[in-house]
Amino acid sequence: MTQTVSVDEAQDKLPDLLAQALAGNEVTITEHGTPVARLVPVVAHSKKKRVAGLNRGTISSSEDFDESLAVEFWLGQECDFCSTLTSSSGGQTNQKKLSRAALSALEDEANELLLSVASVWEMQIKIQLGKLKLSLPLKELLKRPTT
Repeated sequence: MTQTVSVDEAQDKLPDLLAQALAGNEVTITEHGTPVARLVPVVAHSKKKRVAGLNRGTISSSEDFDESLAVEFWLGQECDFCSTLTSSSGGQTNQKKLSRAALSALEDEANELLLSVASVWEMQIKIQLGKLKLSLPLKELLKRPTT
């Protein structure tokens, strides 16, 4: 059930409105008839952990994945990258390279996983250069749930 109250009413009835929100009801607060805020209950995060390796085999990278790209690449000059690239290791992301704290942070569903645009851009470059192999297009992988 949704209840609508003015700012003045909300100030006078705040304890009652909080009780309603905690009971699962939504309270809309208006100023001069225009909605300006909603009072809703906070949903607790689950304590369930993410499963490391859930998408095992989905991504593999070459041994030189994290090495800098050649200067010629950034300058837009012709360069035969194919001869300088090593073949894909065929393995998954090496979890042994992560500290226990980092792995724990990734597995904890209370933490939000974020990818920067620069990281996605670099991944796409490395896909095009053959340094990163994905079982699905990058765009589809980014849409997949993490649990």
